[in-house]
Amino acid sequence: MRKTAVIAMLCAALLLFCRGAFGSAVTLEDMGSEIGESSVHFPAVSGIADAELARSVNDTILSRCGIRAYLDRVALLISGGSLRVEWDGGINGDILSCTVSAEGNVTGSRKTHVWSAVTLDLTDGREIGMNELFTDAAAAEELICSLLEEEIGPGMSAHLQNMELTPLPELFSVTSAGLRLLYPVDRLSELSGRAGDVVIAWSDLEDVLDLTPGGIADRWGVPRMLTLDGGSAEAIADAVRAGRVPGLPVTLGDALKPLTDKTHLLTDADYCLEGRLFAPEGGIWRGVFLLTDKLTEDWDHSVVNGIRMEQGCLFGLRIGFTDRTEWYDALGEPAAAAVLDDEAADENRVLPGAVDHYIFGENRLCLYSDRDGTLRQIVIER
Repeated sequence: MRKTAVIAMLCAALLLFCRGAFGSAVTLEDMGSEIGESSVHFPAVSGIADAELARSVNDTILSRCGIRAYLDRVALLISGGSLRVEWDGGINGDILSCTVSAEGNVTGSRKTHVWSAVTLDLTDGREIGMNELFTDAAAAEELICSLLEEEIGPGMSAHLQNMELTPLPELFSVTSAGLRLLYPVDRLSELSGRAGDVVIAWSDLEDVLDLTPGGIADRWGVPRMLTLDGGSAEAIADAVRAGRVPGLPVTLGDALKPLTDKTHLLTDADYCLEGRLFAPEGGIWRGVFLLTDKLTEDWDHSVVNGIRMEQGCLFGLRIGFTDRTEWYDALGEPAAAAVLDDEAADENRVLPGAVDHYIFGENRLCLYSDRDGTLRQIVIER
Protein backbone atom coordinates (compact mmCIF):
# COMPACT_ATOMS: atom_id res chain seq x y z
CA MET A 1 0.00 0.00 0.00
CA ARG A 2 2.79 2.38 0.89
CA LYS A 3 4.53 1.79 -2.46
CA THR A 4 1.26 2.31 -4.34
CA ALA A 5 0.62 5.56 -2.52
CA VAL A 6 4.11 6.86 -3.25
CA ILE A 7 3.81 6.00 -6.96
CA ALA A 8 0.51 7.86 -7.03
CA MET A 9 2.22 10.85 -5.49
CA LEU A 10 4.94 10.67 -8.14
CA CYS A 11 2.46 10.47 -10.99
CA ALA A 12 0.50 13.40 -9.59
CA ALA A 13 3.69 15.42 -9.43
CA LEU A 14 4.87 14.71 -12.96
CA LEU A 15 3.39 17.94 -14.34
CA LEU A 16 5.23 20.11 -11.83
CA PHE A 17 8.22 20.52 -14.08
CA CYS A 18 7.87 21.51 -17.74
CA ARG A 19 10.62 22.90 -19.90
CA GLY A 20 10.26 23.59 -23.60
CA ALA A 21 13.30 22.37 -25.52
CA PHE A 22 13.37 22.24 -29.28
CA GLY A 23 11.07 22.51 -32.27
CA SER A 24 8.07 24.74 -32.89
CA ALA A 25 4.78 22.88 -33.21
CA VAL A 26 6.32 19.72 -31.75
CA THR A 27 8.27 20.31 -28.55
CA LEU A 28 10.18 18.30 -26.00
CA GLU A 29 9.26 18.93 -22.38
CA ASP A 30 10.76 17.98 -19.05
CA MET A 31 8.52 15.82 -16.91
CA GLY A 32 9.57 14.88 -13.44
CA SER A 33 9.26 14.66 -9.73
CA GLU A 34 11.46 15.08 -6.68
CA ILE A 35 10.78 12.98 -3.59
CA GLY A 36 13.12 13.24 -0.63
CA GLU A 37 16.71 13.00 -1.82
CA SER A 38 15.71 11.41 -5.12
CA SER A 39 14.48 12.84 -8.40
CA VAL A 40 13.36 11.42 -11.71
CA HIS A 41 13.18 13.67 -14.76
CA PHE A 42 12.54 12.51 -18.30
CA PRO A 43 11.58 13.94 -21.71
CA ALA A 44 8.08 13.87 -23.19
CA VAL A 45 6.94 14.99 -26.63
CA SER A 46 3.95 17.29 -27.06
CA GLY A 47 2.36 18.88 -30.11
CA ILE A 48 2.09 15.77 -32.33
CA ALA A 49 -1.33 15.99 -33.96
CA ASP A 50 -1.75 12.21 -34.24
CA ALA A 51 -2.71 11.16 -30.71
CA GLU A 52 -1.81 7.52 -31.28
CA LEU A 53 1.62 8.44 -32.67
CA ALA A 54 2.23 10.80 -29.75
CA ARG A 55 1.34 8.04 -27.28
CA SER A 56 3.61 5.58 -29.09
CA VAL A 57 6.56 8.00 -29.07
CA ASN A 58 6.23 8.76 -25.36
CA ASP A 59 5.76 5.10 -24.48
CA THR A 60 8.96 4.29 -26.38
CA ILE A 61 10.85 6.95 -24.41
CA LEU A 62 9.56 5.55 -21.13
CA SER A 63 10.44 1.96 -22.00
CA ARG A 64 13.78 2.47 -23.78
CA CYS A 65 15.07 4.82 -21.09
CA GLY A 66 13.87 2.73 -18.16
CA ILE A 67 11.75 5.50 -16.67
CA ARG A 68 9.04 3.26 -15.20
CA ALA A 69 11.66 1.19 -13.40
CA TYR A 70 13.28 4.35 -12.03
CA LEU A 71 9.92 5.60 -10.71
CA ASP A 72 9.40 2.27 -8.98
CA ARG A 73 12.92 2.42 -7.60
CA VAL A 74 12.44 5.90 -6.14
CA ALA A 75 9.40 4.63 -4.25
CA LEU A 76 11.61 2.04 -2.55
CA LEU A 77 14.34 4.53 -1.65
CA ILE A 78 12.29 6.77 0.59
CA SER A 79 13.49 4.82 3.61
CA GLY A 80 17.14 5.09 2.55
CA GLY A 81 19.33 5.73 -0.48
CA SER A 82 18.95 8.11 -3.39
CA LEU A 83 18.62 8.17 -7.16
CA ARG A 84 18.97 11.11 -9.53
CA VAL A 85 17.68 10.71 -13.09
CA GLU A 86 18.30 13.54 -15.57
CA TRP A 87 18.14 13.91 -19.33
CA ASP A 88 19.39 16.05 -22.17
CA GLY A 89 18.67 16.11 -25.88
CA GLY A 90 16.21 17.63 -28.27
CA ILE A 91 14.33 17.67 -31.55
CA ASN A 92 15.93 18.77 -34.81
CA GLY A 93 13.61 18.74 -37.79
CA ASP A 94 11.45 15.67 -37.24
CA ILE A 95 14.10 13.61 -35.41
CA LEU A 96 14.23 13.24 -31.63
CA SER A 97 17.34 12.15 -29.76
CA CYS A 98 17.72 12.06 -25.98
CA THR A 99 20.15 10.75 -23.39
CA VAL A 100 19.09 9.79 -19.86
CA SER A 101 21.52 9.62 -16.94
CA ALA A 102 20.72 7.64 -13.77
CA GLU A 103 23.09 8.04 -10.82
CA GLY A 104 22.96 6.66 -7.31
CA ASN A 105 21.32 3.51 -5.95
CA VAL A 106 20.12 2.45 -9.39
CA THR A 107 19.53 -1.22 -8.58
CA GLY A 108 21.00 -1.98 -5.17
CA SER A 109 22.87 -0.52 -2.21
CA ARG A 110 26.00 0.17 -4.25
CA LYS A 111 25.99 3.53 -6.03
CA THR A 112 26.66 3.55 -9.75
CA HIS A 113 25.86 5.42 -12.95
CA VAL A 114 23.90 4.16 -15.96
CA TRP A 115 23.17 5.67 -19.38
CA SER A 116 20.11 5.06 -21.54
CA ALA A 117 19.19 6.73 -24.81
CA VAL A 118 16.68 6.82 -27.64
CA THR A 119 16.64 8.31 -31.15
CA LEU A 120 13.24 8.36 -32.89
CA ASP A 121 11.69 9.30 -36.22
CA LEU A 122 8.75 11.49 -35.22
CA THR A 123 6.95 10.91 -38.51
CA ASP A 124 6.21 7.29 -37.65
CA GLY A 125 7.60 6.69 -34.15
CA ARG A 126 10.19 4.10 -35.17
CA GLU A 127 13.56 3.89 -33.45
CA ILE A 128 16.55 4.95 -35.56
CA GLY A 129 19.72 2.87 -35.63
CA MET A 130 23.23 4.33 -35.69
CA ASN A 131 23.97 2.74 -39.07
CA GLU A 132 21.29 4.89 -40.72
CA LEU A 133 23.63 7.87 -40.38
CA PHE A 134 26.21 6.36 -42.72
CA THR A 135 26.61 5.31 -46.34
CA ASP A 136 28.66 2.28 -45.32
CA ALA A 137 28.23 0.97 -41.78
CA ALA A 138 31.44 -1.09 -41.83
CA ALA A 139 33.54 1.84 -43.09
CA ALA A 140 31.97 4.11 -40.48
CA GLU A 141 32.74 1.68 -37.67
CA GLU A 142 36.34 1.36 -38.87
CA LEU A 143 36.76 5.14 -38.97
CA ILE A 144 35.19 5.68 -35.54
CA CYS A 145 37.29 2.93 -33.95
CA SER A 146 40.40 4.46 -35.50
CA LEU A 147 39.51 7.88 -34.05
CA LEU A 148 38.85 6.35 -30.64
CA GLU A 149 42.09 4.40 -30.53
CA GLU A 150 44.49 6.84 -32.21
CA GLU A 151 43.18 10.30 -31.26
CA ILE A 152 40.58 10.29 -28.49
CA GLY A 153 41.92 7.54 -26.24
CA PRO A 154 45.48 8.91 -26.01
CA GLY A 155 44.05 12.27 -24.94
CA MET A 156 42.14 10.81 -22.00
CA SER A 157 43.43 10.74 -18.45
CA ALA A 158 45.82 7.91 -17.62
CA HIS A 159 44.10 7.65 -14.23
CA LEU A 160 40.77 6.33 -15.53
CA GLN A 161 39.83 3.04 -13.89
CA ASN A 162 38.20 1.71 -17.06
CA MET A 163 38.91 2.76 -20.65
CA GLU A 164 37.71 0.18 -23.14
CA LEU A 165 36.69 2.36 -26.09
CA THR A 166 36.34 -0.38 -28.68
CA PRO A 167 34.31 -2.18 -29.86
CA LEU A 168 31.64 0.51 -30.16
CA PRO A 169 29.01 0.56 -27.40
CA GLU A 170 25.41 -0.30 -28.21
CA LEU A 171 23.97 2.98 -26.91
CA PHE A 172 24.22 6.28 -28.78
CA SER A 173 22.47 9.58 -29.32
CA VAL A 174 22.97 12.43 -31.77
CA THR A 175 23.69 16.03 -30.81
CA SER A 176 24.29 19.27 -32.67
CA ALA A 177 28.01 18.64 -32.20
CA GLY A 178 28.19 15.04 -33.38
CA LEU A 179 27.58 11.38 -32.62
CA ARG A 180 27.54 10.61 -28.90
CA LEU A 181 28.67 7.15 -27.79
CA LEU A 182 27.46 6.04 -24.34
CA TYR A 183 29.46 3.42 -22.45
CA PRO A 184 28.65 1.14 -19.51
CA VAL A 185 30.58 2.15 -16.41
CA ASP A 186 32.61 -1.07 -16.42
CA ARG A 187 33.99 -0.21 -19.88
CA LEU A 188 34.58 3.54 -19.54
CA SER A 189 34.38 5.48 -16.29
CA GLU A 190 35.24 9.11 -15.63
CA LEU A 191 37.44 10.26 -12.75
CA SER A 192 34.23 11.05 -10.85
CA GLY A 193 33.12 7.42 -11.20
CA ARG A 194 30.35 8.20 -13.69
CA ALA A 195 29.97 6.13 -16.84
CA GLY A 196 31.87 7.70 -19.73
CA ASP A 197 30.71 9.03 -23.07
CA VAL A 198 32.48 10.24 -26.20
CA VAL A 199 31.26 12.69 -28.84
CA ILE A 200 32.64 12.24 -32.36
CA ALA A 201 32.37 15.56 -34.22
CA TRP A 202 30.36 15.61 -37.45
CA SER A 203 33.40 17.12 -39.18
CA ASP A 204 35.41 14.00 -38.29
CA LEU A 205 32.69 11.76 -39.76
CA GLU A 206 32.03 13.67 -42.97
CA ASP A 207 33.64 11.06 -45.23
CA VAL A 208 31.23 8.32 -44.11
CA LEU A 209 28.04 10.30 -43.40
CA ASP A 210 24.98 9.78 -45.58
CA LEU A 211 24.09 13.39 -46.33
CA THR A 212 21.46 12.49 -48.93
CA PRO A 213 18.54 14.97 -48.84
CA GLY A 214 15.78 13.43 -46.75
CA GLY A 215 18.17 11.06 -44.96
CA ILE A 216 18.53 10.91 -41.18
CA ALA A 217 21.67 13.09 -41.02
CA ASP A 218 20.12 15.64 -43.37
CA ARG A 219 16.88 15.78 -41.38
CA TRP A 220 18.86 16.22 -38.15
CA GLY A 221 20.59 19.24 -39.73
CA VAL A 222 24.13 17.89 -40.02
CA PRO A 223 24.85 19.60 -43.40
CA ARG A 224 24.15 22.95 -41.72
CA MET A 225 26.96 22.27 -39.25
CA LEU A 226 29.40 21.24 -41.97
CA THR A 227 28.75 23.82 -44.68
CA LEU A 228 29.98 27.40 -44.46
CA ASP A 229 27.78 29.31 -46.89
CA GLY A 230 25.60 32.40 -47.20
CA GLY A 231 23.19 31.16 -44.55
CA SER A 232 25.89 30.37 -42.03
CA ALA A 233 26.57 33.97 -41.02
CA GLU A 234 23.10 34.45 -39.54
CA ALA A 235 23.22 31.17 -37.60
CA ILE A 236 26.71 31.96 -36.26
CA ALA A 237 25.66 35.49 -35.30
CA ASP A 238 22.56 34.21 -33.49
CA ALA A 239 24.65 31.71 -31.50
CA VAL A 240 27.16 34.37 -30.47
CA ARG A 241 24.44 36.86 -29.49
CA ALA A 242 22.80 34.17 -27.36
CA GLY A 243 26.17 33.27 -25.83
CA ARG A 244 25.66 29.59 -26.58
CA VAL A 245 27.26 26.77 -28.55
CA PRO A 246 24.70 24.24 -29.85
CA GLY A 247 24.89 21.01 -27.87
CA LEU A 248 26.53 22.50 -24.76
CA PRO A 249 24.43 23.11 -21.61
CA VAL A 250 26.01 26.46 -20.74
CA THR A 251 25.36 30.12 -21.52
CA LEU A 252 27.71 33.07 -21.12
CA GLY A 253 27.03 34.65 -17.74
CA ASP A 254 26.11 31.36 -16.03
CA ALA A 255 27.49 30.82 -12.53
CA LEU A 256 30.50 28.52 -12.75
CA LYS A 257 30.27 26.73 -9.38
CA PRO A 258 26.91 24.95 -9.95
CA LEU A 259 28.17 23.72 -13.31
CA THR A 260 31.46 22.37 -11.96
CA ASP A 261 29.64 20.76 -9.02
CA LYS A 262 27.39 18.92 -11.46
CA THR A 263 29.84 17.94 -14.19
CA HIS A 264 33.10 17.76 -12.20
CA LEU A 265 36.41 18.84 -13.71
CA LEU A 266 38.70 16.87 -15.98
CA THR A 267 41.84 18.69 -14.75
CA ASP A 268 42.77 21.55 -12.47
CA ALA A 269 42.08 25.00 -13.86
CA ASP A 270 44.70 26.42 -16.22
CA TYR A 271 45.56 30.08 -16.71
CA CYS A 272 45.64 32.23 -19.84
CA LEU A 273 46.05 35.95 -20.42
CA GLU A 274 42.36 36.77 -19.88
CA GLY A 275 41.57 34.46 -16.96
CA ARG A 276 41.23 30.82 -15.95
CA LEU A 277 40.33 27.89 -18.19
CA PHE A 278 38.16 25.09 -16.80
CA ALA A 279 37.76 21.74 -18.58
CA PRO A 280 34.50 20.02 -17.52
CA GLU A 281 34.35 16.23 -17.45
CA GLY A 282 32.31 14.28 -20.01
CA GLY A 283 32.15 13.52 -23.71
CA ILE A 284 30.14 16.59 -24.69
CA TRP A 285 32.91 18.75 -23.22
CA ARG A 286 35.78 17.12 -25.11
CA GLY A 287 38.01 19.90 -26.41
CA VAL A 288 35.91 22.59 -24.68
CA PHE A 289 37.11 24.99 -22.01
CA LEU A 290 35.15 27.53 -19.97
CA LEU A 291 36.83 30.89 -19.43
CA THR A 292 36.31 32.83 -16.22
CA ASP A 293 38.13 35.41 -14.09
CA LYS A 294 41.26 34.84 -12.02
CA LEU A 295 40.60 37.40 -9.31
CA THR A 296 40.63 34.95 -6.39
CA GLU A 297 41.82 31.43 -5.72
CA ASP A 298 38.29 30.03 -5.42
CA TRP A 299 35.55 30.40 -8.01
CA ASP A 300 32.42 30.34 -5.85
CA HIS A 301 31.24 33.64 -7.34
CA SER A 302 32.78 33.38 -10.80
CA VAL A 303 30.71 33.33 -13.97
CA VAL A 304 31.36 31.90 -17.42
CA ASN A 305 32.89 34.70 -19.47
CA GLY A 306 33.86 32.59 -22.46
CA ILE A 307 33.38 29.24 -24.19
CA ARG A 308 36.51 28.00 -25.95
CA MET A 309 36.35 25.15 -28.47
CA GLU A 310 39.46 23.33 -29.67
CA GLN A 311 37.51 20.59 -31.46
CA GLY A 312 34.25 20.38 -33.36
CA CYS A 313 32.32 22.78 -35.54
CA LEU A 314 29.95 25.74 -35.39
CA PHE A 315 27.64 26.15 -38.39
CA GLY A 316 30.34 25.45 -40.95
CA LEU A 317 33.30 26.74 -38.95
CA ARG A 318 35.19 23.45 -38.67
CA ILE A 319 38.20 23.34 -36.39
CA GLY A 320 41.15 21.78 -38.18
CA PHE A 321 39.50 22.17 -41.60
CA THR A 322 38.20 25.68 -42.34
CA ASP A 323 40.59 28.17 -43.95
CA ARG A 324 40.73 31.79 -42.87
CA THR A 325 39.74 32.96 -46.33
CA GLU A 326 36.52 30.96 -46.06
CA TRP A 327 35.22 32.75 -42.98
CA TYR A 328 36.21 36.09 -44.47
CA ASP A 329 33.99 35.23 -47.43
CA ALA A 330 31.11 34.14 -45.17
CA LEU A 331 31.36 36.66 -42.31
CA GLY A 332 33.09 39.59 -43.97
CA GLU A 333 35.94 41.62 -42.57
CA PRO A 334 36.40 41.23 -38.80
CA ALA A 335 35.99 44.11 -36.38
CA ALA A 336 39.62 43.57 -35.39
CA ALA A 337 42.45 41.20 -36.27
CA ALA A 338 45.88 40.53 -34.82
CA VAL A 339 48.94 38.43 -35.54
CA LEU A 340 49.98 36.14 -32.68
CA ASP A 341 53.68 35.48 -32.32
CA ASP A 342 55.05 32.68 -30.15
CA GLU A 343 54.86 34.72 -26.94
CA ALA A 344 51.33 36.03 -27.53
CA ALA A 345 50.16 32.56 -28.56
CA ASP A 346 51.60 31.02 -25.40
CA GLU A 347 49.88 33.63 -23.22
CA ASN A 348 46.54 32.79 -24.88
CA ARG A 349 47.14 29.00 -24.92
CA VAL A 350 46.81 28.87 -28.72
CA LEU A 351 49.06 28.16 -31.69
CA PRO A 352 51.03 31.00 -33.27
CA GLY A 353 49.15 32.54 -36.18
CA ALA A 354 46.32 35.08 -36.13
CA VAL A 355 43.03 35.90 -34.43
CA ASP A 356 39.97 37.58 -35.95
CA HIS A 357 37.32 39.26 -33.79
CA TYR A 358 33.67 39.60 -34.82
CA ILE A 359 31.12 41.46 -32.68
CA PHE A 360 27.52 40.23 -32.51
CA GLY A 361 25.29 41.99 -30.00
CA GLU A 362 27.09 42.22 -26.67
CA ASN A 363 29.33 39.23 -27.35
CA ARG A 364 32.40 38.53 -29.43
CA LEU A 365 33.45 35.68 -31.69
CA CYS A 366 37.20 35.05 -31.81
CA LEU A 367 38.55 32.79 -34.55
CA TYR A 368 42.14 31.62 -34.05
CA SER A 369 44.08 30.29 -37.04
CA ASP A 370 47.53 28.79 -37.25
CA ARG A 371 50.32 30.09 -39.47
CA ASP A 372 48.86 28.15 -42.41
CA GLY A 373 45.51 29.93 -41.98
CA THR A 374 43.64 26.85 -40.70
CA LEU A 375 41.04 27.34 -37.96
CA ARG A 376 42.32 25.94 -34.66
CA GLN A 377 40.09 27.48 -32.03
CA ILE A 378 36.65 29.08 -31.70
CA VAL A 379 35.91 31.34 -28.74
CA ILE A 380 32.63 33.01 -27.81
CA GLU A 381 33.09 35.54 -25.02
CA ARG A 382 31.47 38.45 -23.29
